[in-house]
Amino acid sequence: MSKQFFPDIVGQGADAQIAKIVETLDSNMRVTGGSAAEFLAITDVREAAKYFSDFWERPAFWSSKRADNAEAAYKYFAKNQ
Repeated sequence: MSKQFFPDIVGQGADAQIAKIVETLDSNMRVTGGSAAEFLAITDVREAAKYFSDFWERPAFWSSKRADNAEAAYKYFAKNQ
């Protein structure tokens, strides 16, 4: 059994893979009124976590713990670049 989620980009470079991710992000966010462009323009980590939750994950309820975790991850990866 193949584990390829996007067989149309197998063997393509990082640019094609990133473009496919953004395309998928955008099409899924548009279902509920969001867009990848809006999401990618957000500069506040907590606001980005809320937007992603609202327009991608769409959980039954919002928890500020999601924003806390996003902020912690951002700080960790920003420090360890």
